[in-house]
Amino acid sequence: MRIQHNLPSMNSNRQLGITTSENAKSAEKLSSGYKINRAADDAAGLSISEKMRRQIRGLDRGSQNSSDGISMVQIADGAMAEIHDMLHRGSELSIQAANGTMSYEDRLACQREIEQIKKEIDAIQERTYFNEIQVLKGSEIEYQYKMIEPGYKKGDLIVEGGVLPTWLSDTIDEESLNGGVLGSQYYKEYEDGSTDGPYTATFMDFADFSPSKLSSLNGRGFHTTCCTCNRRFSIKFDATSNKNNRDVSGEHFVYTIGIKDCKNADDVIDKIIDGTQGGRPESHFTIFEKKGTQLVIYDRRKNRKPNREQQRGIFGEGFAHIATEDKDPVYEWRYGPKYKNANVHAGADADMTNKIFMQLPCVSTKVLNLQDVNVAADEDWKGKMTVETEDGSIMKYSDLSPGERASIVIGRRPGESLKAYRARLEEENTCTGARLGIQRFSEALAYVSSERSRMGAYQNRLEHTIRNLDNVVENTTSAESRLRDTDMASEMVTLSMKNILVQAGQSVLAQANQTPQGVMSLLQS
Repeated sequence: MRIQHNLPSMNSNRQLGITTSENAKSAEKLSSGYKINRAADDAAGLSISEKMRRQIRGLDRGSQNSSDGISMVQIADGAMAEIHDMLHRGSELSIQAANGTMSYEDRLACQREIEQIKKEIDAIQERTYFNEIQVLKGSEIEYQYKMIEPGYKKGDLIVEGGVLPTWLSDTIDEESLNGGVLGSQYYKEYEDGSTDGPYTATFMDFADFSPSKLSSLNGRGFHTTCCTCNRRFSIKFDATSNKNNRDVSGEHFVYTIGIKDCKNADDVIDKIIDGTQGGRPESHFTIFEKKGTQLVIYDRRKNRKPNREQQRGIFGEGFAHIATEDKDPVYEWRYGPKYKNANVHAGADADMTNKIFMQLPCVSTKVLNLQDVNVAADEDWKGKMTVETEDGSIMKYSDLSPGERASIVIGRRPGESLKAYRARLEEENTCTGARLGIQRFSEALAYVSSERSRMGAYQNRLEHTIRNLDNVVENTTSAESRLRDTDMASEMVTLSMKNILVQAGQSVLAQANQTPQGVMSLLQS
């Protein structure tokens, strides 16, 4: 028997410490409700749980964002509903003014009410806010023209036959092609090995030319501008002929190069040089020269730079010429945004799939094309109404003071007196302004209806978004709960077991501590 080291007591104490620690952890889980109170409880589970918590909180915020979006949309829809009512009244007044039983004074009374309607429409646009955002100043929709085919006047310089085939345009030095000038340098080499330069130049390589590529050059070309003046020299390829022609139009020269029987790069370049007066068109400073399979276009003055502002040393694809007749431009309708739109972030991540973009409506008399509506006056082709006051002054109708009398002057025929004009209006019993008002209010009603419909679609989408987000949050919370929350029933069983083990450990430790007492009995004997 030993008394210096009581090993049974040490073992009992160690086991009691382990059991006590586990009992404390079990009690902690029951009191906190979480089975993961620190990373050591479940390192992997904690990582997954925190990721889910980020998603849950982000989706909760996204759901609230969507609710805010619905509030914004409802404010816009409510404001447009009131504008709708005013537009219906304006349409009603226009129809009333168009009736032949109405006098000028009657139409003027209708117009005065319409003026107040127009002012209130603009006022509603200005004072309708959500969280300091003007919800009726979204994308300002204006009918605008977009030119899809430019027009020109007789005598204008125009460029046609642009975009050379890829096999050729890819060889043009980048400085010239992208910069639009003779952007490279050329050192001329002589037979004795000496060089001269540098000269401002452009390089085009015809190495890939073959008879099968003739059609790709037909009707296409390139142009250069003299480096000392504004004369232009254009090369236009003709794959159907071997003849070279020279056309002069003002300060411009078009050289048509026939390449029908060309077999290789040498043939094409020789044709270009032959067709441009030996490569020195019009004896100017622009030179066409062959260097292997390359056509070099350069300014024969050394160390000179092209002047873009003076249109000197310009290079471009397509052959330029002077227009011989007028051509009207071709337009297409388009809409143009002016103000910022709103978006709702309806997710927990940063990617754009979490964004719901909303084009806020823009409703004003300008957008609705109602600014110049005047049911009491005729209208000229530009839509500007002017009136003649009693003192003979000419002004816009909108500039009249309340109650100020005015006589219509728009639509008067050449040499027609005001009295004769009034008499003709009475006889014809027509009012162009009223008929135009009907059309304008009809178009405005259609526009506002379309915008309200779009706001309704946004609201429906946001409501679907909220329901989906709430569903995702609920199920993700359920998954996170299984990782993080304590199973109270199971943990109570564990706690009960640990309590018993603690009590047993304490009893065993007490008995182990009594073991050294046996030594005393040996000593007494």
